[in-house]
Amino acid sequence: KILAAEEYWRGNAALYPANGGIQAAFSKTKAVHNELGTIQNVEAMCEKNYAKYLTTVTLEPAAVNDATLEADMKAQFLTMDYGKGLNVIKVNIKSSNWTINRHAISGVILNRIRDAHVVTKDTNGNCWIWKFGIMQTYDGSSYGSSEGRYLSPDKVQILCENAR
Repeated sequence: KILAAEEYWRGNAALYPANGGIQAAFSKTKAVHNELGTIQNVEAMCEKNYAKYLTTVTLEPAAVNDATLEADMKAQFLTMDYGKGLNVIKVNIKSSNWTINRHAISGVILNRIRDAHVVTKDTNGNCWIWKFGIMQTYDGSSYGSSEGRYLSPDKVQILCENAR
């Protein structure tokens, strides 16, 4: 990105040599590029910053502990494409109650949803937090099994010791 910015300002500086603002932006961009150095320096800096960032990532405490629901969520998670073959080490239910969804006009209950954070450990020993949820359809008198489920494919890395 910095190289693209430098080339942008270089081109503008060539087109408008008398414009002091463009010349200053070009000089500043060159200075930042020179300060960053080689791509290896940038990669090393990124790795260092990411390692520091990982120490700040924590898992929200569970809003409620329900072993049956946690086991159901774990089983549902493992059946999804993203979850197949993963080692689930923790399931945290994010809310103390189900979220009830109603029909917008009639107000009839359609289903209920429960969200969780699922922590997995991969074969490299890295832990990841996934946002996961299950949905149970309402048939007029009771809720069915957890037919629906959804998973955010965006996972967040966490240090395994912070996932406990």
